[in-house]
Amino acid sequence: MMSINKAQFYQRLASIKKIAAIKEPKYLEKALEAELSAVVLSIGNIAVIKRYVDLFKRSNFPVFLHIERIGGISHDKDGVDFIAHYVKPVGIVSTRNNLIIQAKKQGLLTIQRLFLVDSDAVKSGLQSIQETQPDAVEFMPALVTDYIAEFRKEIDLPIIAGGLIRTKDQMREAIRHGATAVSMGNCQLWKEDLNYE
Repeated sequence: MMSINKAQFYQRLASIKKIAAIKEPKYLEKALEAELSAVVLSIGNIAVIKRYVDLFKRSNFPVFLHIERIGGISHDKDGVDFIAHYVKPVGIVSTRNNLIIQAKKQGLLTIQRLFLVDSDAVKSGLQSIQETQPDAVEFMPALVTDYIAEFRKEIDLPIIAGGLIRTKDQMREAIRHGATAVSMGNCQLWKEDLNYE
């Protein structure tokens, strides 16, 4: 069963550069067939989530839970405790500061998701990162590459670009602007080679 620390996760992000965002059960097997830095599960509920996590851990994939999307798990200290001690993923993805802080206390890796919709969101996003000190930051949508470069100057954390990625060129563009990795739900992109020819 996979256990991974922050340094190992950073190394995987830097070398493989792709994270599968799984939003439907039919894509679980497809993710297992791809070379990925990690998977983020945005599906399931309290009854099945441990089985999904164990499936990826047996195949040596770091697995994160998008905690707000897992049915039946509260978005509070008790929900994070349940995830950390029973489900046992590598970490969580969340937009909520309190969940990031609680997950870190439980020894889980954390990816804080930020939606960069306007200049106020950029400013508050930087403040949140300073407050929570996540292990990585995910910017959405990934197509805001100018902001990736701007944030890269302000924070020394892996930046994951996610959302609205439809092509290999968009994946490469995000990485060229400073993203460490990209996260996408399109299973056709999970097998793309991001090394430059």
